[in-house]
Amino acid sequence: MKRHAAIDLHSNNSVLVMLDEADRMVLQRRLPNNLERICEELDPHGEEIEGIAVESTYNWYWLVDGLMEAGYRVHLVNTAAVKQYEGLKYKEDVHDARWQEKDVDQLALAESSRLAVKSHLAVMHCLNEQIERLEAEILKKAKLRPDDQGLLTASGVGKVLALTIALETGEQ
Repeated sequence: MKRHAAIDLHSNNSVLVMLDEADRMVLQRRLPNNLERICEELDPHGEEIEGIAVESTYNWYWLVDGLMEAGYRVHLVNTAAVKQYEGLKYKEDVHDARWQEKDVDQLALAESSRLAVKSHLAVMHCLNEQIERLEAEILKKAKLRPDDQGLLTASGVGKVLALTIALETGEQ
């Protein structure tokens, strides 16, 4: 049976989701950002995996390179171009991995643990909002030089990442 995997990459962990041909959840795990550990989860499904989609964040290189070296077909995803996110006020990583806040109530957790999870989700909502505000302010003030416009043609590189690369490597 063919399977498709997706990895939502964070700074220190990743959420791995695998679906079968009927779009049924086969696997969902939050894993440390450790190639060996991620491959351990993927390997039992090895030949069934048609491809692995990886979110193109600032730190995707090690994961994509490692998965390709392990023989997996990897697709780098520019989330800004994914239709699912059009028109959304918030784009939350926990939602990317098919997790919704209402699902917390379905978990077999003590009430105090459930409250803790919901509190973390509320903090994430707030942080996402602040990040979006900061990015908007940065984009109002910092502009790419004409020589750096080519950065935007690279898969997964948006305005903020292009500015970061330009400022880190260029003469500003």
